Amino acid sequence: GKHKPLLLPCHNNQLNSYSSLSYITMAAADEPMQDTTTTATDGVSEKTENKPSNKVQYDKHQLATYYARLFPFDFMHSWLSYNNGSGTFQKREWSFTIDVNGEEVYMRYQSFADEKELATSVRKRNPQKIDI
Repeated sequence: GKHKPLLLPCHNNQLNSYSSLSYITMAAADEPMQDTTTTATDGVSEKTENKPSNKVQYDKHQLATYYARLFPFDFMHSWLSYNNGSGTFQKREWSFTIDVNGEEVYMRYQSFADEKELATSVRKRNPQKIDI
């Protein structure tokens, strides 16, 4: 099958600076696009084309590894609270798109008290998409 690149933010550890945000690329497994299969039945060859699918399936293990090791929770917390601790972070609405038995589920109205609570929730759910 074909793979679509998935750009994900992460810290550039070599620079050790929160002002520089790098991107890593992860492969998202997708169903074959326009694959042609030839089958022989009773000596007659038939060509069939697989229809393209728009549904992207993400590798759950790669997402779990990304959220466990690379996602910049501290940078996101600092950025979204304006570095001042005034309660701005707690007022943010987060939403996750997660996979439940092959179906996309959109979870809205998520809010978190601090960076640790956000990290725990994200690592538990391994969302395919995060909206702020």
